[in-house]
Amino acid sequence: MDKELQNLYVVARRAREDFNSRLAAQYYDRILQKQPMSWEAYFYATYFSLCSFTILEIPRTAQTMRKCLGNTFVLIRDHVEDEAEQNAAVCEAASSCQALASMLDGGAVLYYQHLDPGKQQRFQDVFQMSRIEVAYFLRDLGDLVNCVFEECMDLKGHALEAWWTVVKRMDHLGQMIGYSKEARELISSMEQRMQSTRAAMPAFPYPAGTP
Repeated sequence: MDKELQNLYVVARRAREDFNSRLAAQYYDRILQKQPMSWEAYFYATYFSLCSFTILEIPRTAQTMRKCLGNTFVLIRDHVEDEAEQNAAVCEAASSCQALASMLDGGAVLYYQHLDPGKQQRFQDVFQMSRIEVAYFLRDLGDLVNCVFEECMDLKGHALEAWWTVVKRMDHLGQMIGYSKEARELISSMEQRMQSTRAAMPAFPYPAGTP
């Protein structure tokens, strides 16, 4: 790695640690131009470009991250050779996705709760769509970890955590405004995934409360 690229990583990581989304996105994009197979640059250039969002942009933000995830995990699998480093990269990306999903979902809930009842009624379809799109984002996170790194038992916890988060948030959505068909189907499909994993790996330390 040349000196300029090393310096770009230093600055990009510092901006990431400071959660300076504008600078992080800018410097990771510059790294990506020089090192297109870098999972870190690819993932965080997209991630930080999406961290400043409005309420109406929540569905699009979740959809964009869903598209980013598949390529990110393939880059990790194909271009990070050391198994320990590969596992660490997956853990980092998964944790970052969970953090962004919490920001998106929490932002939608907070906005909705502060509306008066009349405005809540008018905003309800957007509110529901926003939370469901974030749920699909987490579903895909779990599915990709489970499929792309199928042989790595150490990473199963990230898949289970993502699926279980979908169940809890769709249940919360149902309690707030009623259970839509889509929300019920998401809950059912996530529970089936968790039950199948439990049947195949009964000794795995499952998150508390999982089916």
